[in-house]
Amino acid sequence: MIITCFLFFFPTYAEEIFLSLKKNKVNVRSGPSFESPIKFIYKKKSLPIKQIDKKDNFRRIIDSKNNSGWIHISQLKKNKSIIRAFVTSEHTKEQLKGCAEALIDASKEFDFGI
Repeated sequence: MIITCFLFFFPTYAEEIFLSLKKNKVNVRSGPSFESPIKFIYKKKSLPIKQIDKKDNFRRIIDSKNNSGWIHISQLKKNKSIIRAFVTSEHTKEQLKGCAEALIDASKEFDFGI
């Protein structure tokens, strides 16, 4: 049995800022400048990420796999994104409970009416 569940990218709090990638190719740098080396490259437009710091026109971000780095604001857009996850019968009760709690949180944050 497979249950579809919409999960928040991260637990939400009022002061947290969520963004998504504006382009199909976005460089993630080790520091907040164009002179900083590129750590890795995202190749997925609209990928949801969380801002954890900012300096001038750069934002330090973290993704769902705990990858982090600095991205120029021209490559980001403010967007409240969610990730759709599939839950199978192999998942634990705790994981299913977390899924349900995320749905409740999502309904409050995005007014889904759940």
